[in-house]
Amino acid sequence: SATEQEDPGGDVGTQKLIINPICGGCGVRLQRDEPNSPGFFQVPKVKQDVVFSDYVEEVEEDEEDDDFDFSTFASSGDVEDEDEDTSWIQNVKNPDIRAILERLEGKDTSYDPEAHMRELVASRRASKKQRDEHSGEDMGDIMAERIAMAEADEDAVELDLERDIDTMFEGDEEDDDRDDDLYYEYLTTLLDQEKKKRRKTKREWERQKMARHTEASKGRVVVCQRCHGLRHYGRVKNETSEALLPDFDFARVLGNKVRYGYQFRRAIFLIVVDLVDFDGSFPRSAVRIINEIEERRLAEAEASGSPPPRHPLQTLVVGTKQDLLPRKSVVSRLRGWVRKRSEEGGADVEHVHVVSAKTGYGIKELQERLRTQCAGRGDVFVVGAQNSGKSSLINAMKRQYTGLTKLTEHVTEAIIPGTTIGVLRVDGAFSGGKLFDTPGILHPHQVTTRLPLSDVRMLLPKAPLKPRTYRIERGYSILVGGIAKIDVLDIENGRTIYVTLWVSGDISLHMGKTEKADGVLSKHLGGKLQPPRDDPKSVTALGRPKSHTVTVIGSSWRESTRDIALAGIGWAAIGAKGGARFRVSAPRGVGITERRALIPDYAHDFCRPGFTEGFKDKK
Repeated sequence: SATEQEDPGGDVGTQKLIINPICGGCGVRLQRDEPNSPGFFQVPKVKQDVVFSDYVEEVEEDEEDDDFDFSTFASSGDVEDEDEDTSWIQNVKNPDIRAILERLEGKDTSYDPEAHMRELVASRRASKKQRDEHSGEDMGDIMAERIAMAEADEDAVELDLERDIDTMFEGDEEDDDRDDDLYYEYLTTLLDQEKKKRRKTKREWERQKMARHTEASKGRVVVCQRCHGLRHYGRVKNETSEALLPDFDFARVLGNKVRYGYQFRRAIFLIVVDLVDFDGSFPRSAVRIINEIEERRLAEAEASGSPPPRHPLQTLVVGTKQDLLPRKSVVSRLRGWVRKRSEEGGADVEHVHVVSAKTGYGIKELQERLRTQCAGRGDVFVVGAQNSGKSSLINAMKRQYTGLTKLTEHVTEAIIPGTTIGVLRVDGAFSGGKLFDTPGILHPHQVTTRLPLSDVRMLLPKAPLKPRTYRIERGYSILVGGIAKIDVLDIENGRTIYVTLWVSGDISLHMGKTEKADGVLSKHLGGKLQPPRDDPKSVTALGRPKSHTVTVIGSSWRESTRDIALAGIGWAAIGAKGGARFRVSAPRGVGITERRALIPDYAHDFCRPGFTEGFKDKK
């Protein structure tokens, strides 16, 4: 229940801080009693320029299931309601339209603008008739002038006063009727134009009002201590509470609700994948659960003799971080590649979108697709692996929808994975439906989930990837920082093949003979070979590397046709005609995948043997 506290001064008023019981960043229930438990938060201090003296907590209990709490944060008392600006009416040039708009803004329910326009037309006709009567007094002077002209040159001007007078006044009644109709049509058209301008102006006014409310509410959004640390410092302040966080059970939380709650309502799953780390970020477990839910829905309907659900579950795949791929990457080719890989991963793909949360590319098209798919009766569940760009995508959708460049209430973005713990409803992302953010799915095969923050920053690219191509023969190896090693064991056709590394520009590389690779690694680990950067033990702590033998069958020397992907690190594109065999060494558990090439291009200049420094990506 809400509580209020009177200001001790007596003349300032009261202030309430309305707090959602669920943290807007991670979905854990908020609490103020146990600093070492999940959900701990502190009430923010009052700023000096705030007139109210005290904050009083108000918590509204949610009647929904605790595991699926969709309530959102709300605040009161920040900004007083303000009247709309009506000064725009004075800028309307036509006085008749200005009079109509003034009456309409007065919100007089008995006012009839059509009757008013008819009155204006009648008034205009009466004024014109009066002007015509005054102009008739000058007709004698006009005719006297014509008589004088005729007398001066009888051949040039034929004098016929009666005919001239008839010609001057012929058709006046018909012209007046036609002129009245035209003027009424003109008023109607002009009024419609002004209404359209007003609607556009009103939308802009509402957007500015939202911006003012957002600006006034800065510092008022309350999140738990964990999310505050992730958002502002990129780290978890209290490791004790981190160990107590509950795991998100995708099947348990969403399974029953989707099976029984969407018989007549659309459920759309937005699968978010990282284009730079597709195989490391594709949520195969979630896709499998979605397929199982749909199969059970159909089986239960068939067993009971009921018709199948009106709306089958829909899956849309969104490839994020398009801005990190080379500019010459063809979007249509990327869409086809993503669709093919998603279907190979078990997804029944309805549509594929390629977007960039950083530049805004493809966001508007995605929002329009969701609006069409939901059709006013649909819910969208955003599903993705940790560090797939899911939170960044949602915030980009909110910026596009609201028109605000800065958001004070946003999904927590952090380089540390696992920010969101529960299902959160996100408002202001698109029109025509509801959006729910689900926790990032843990992928242990991503090396980024097992390294310290300094090394993770080096592995995640911050600028468009640049290729580094080697012409390499059997018996040689490429060291990918101190994280991975690629040995060329055998080449079927020819002496050499082309290997192009697509990794973060902060990662240094080394090519040399396989027999010397281990010595170079141990000597330069944490120095010329980075990551690791701060502590070489961070890599050795991952355990002894595991080797995988990968056979690639290429189809061209002129471009890369196959990839060897290392989850969380990047990929090596292979240009060869025929077979080639590799030994890929990486920390135990890191996923190694052979696939069709994502980008076929080589680097313009090939790398020489020895060390190749990174490009030092700029933030």
